[in-house]
Amino acid sequence: MPVNVLIIRALLSLYAFYGDEFKVQCPTGSGRYMTLFEVAEEIQRRLSGTFLRGADGRRPVYGGRRNSRKIHTGAT
Repeated sequence: MPVNVLIIRALLSLYAFYGDEFKVQCPTGSGRYMTLFEVAEEIQRRLSGTFLRGADGRRPVYGGRRNSRKIHTGAT
């Protein structure tokens, strides 16, 4: 997670320098072009989406487990 935060901060710094004129394809090969600010927002949205509850009330970070509190840690 810390590396992702560094990437987002770097993208925002580069956006401050290049502005709205510089666009990159995001995701690669999609044909959709975004500013570096929009790319930073997209990465942030995807990262937070891993931990936020979905429409079914589950968090993707826990995979298919129904109740995240009952995760077996292997400790006895």
